[in-house]
Amino acid sequence: MKARAWALTAGLLLFSLFAGQCPAAESMRHRDWSSLVADDGGVPRARIVSQAQSDGDAFMMLDFDADGRYLARIMVKKPQEACGQAYIPDARDFAMQVRVDKYPVFHSQGKISDTADDLWFTLGSGLDEVFLRQSMRGRWLRVKMQEVDGRGLIVRFSLLGFRAALDRAMALRKKLRHGSAGKWQAAPGRTDDAAYF
Repeated sequence: MKARAWALTAGLLLFSLFAGQCPAAESMRHRDWSSLVADDGGVPRARIVSQAQSDGDAFMMLDFDADGRYLARIMVKKPQEACGQAYIPDARDFAMQVRVDKYPVFHSQGKISDTADDLWFTLGSGLDEVFLRQSMRGRWLRVKMQEVDGRGLIVRFSLLGFRAALDRAMALRKKLRHGSAGKWQAAPGRTDDAAYF
């Protein structure tokens, strides 16, 4: 358990660096999720983030702006031998399926972009209040990302601590909206996963 906590903490620090942000001084752990305020291009956002259980090199984050809108992204670290090379120079469309436990599947469209060391999947649509409510009640979140050419990846995230992280992010978001977050602005049957789609 200590190794998992250390890996998540190290991963969150790396994640913040890859996103071009400093780790937030106000970050808080909530079991398998963390909540914090991150600087996103000069705009502070309440963020929740988790490391994938099925692939330790994948992270999911939900960024909430002061008005409550949110953006969902997944970052996947490339294998060492692929680092330093961008295989997808321009953002490409991709399809994504998201499922909490055995609830209905959410379908989303998004963009995949490639940096020298990471692949970024940004969801454009498809996740809503129903998704957030299911995630608060659920145990596992599975995400299947698939490019137009059919190549894909499935990652699984534990939802332990999701509700607490989301509740705190909503409180942080309200502080951002009311301008009281200034102190944070410098801080930023079958059980295999494929069976769920």
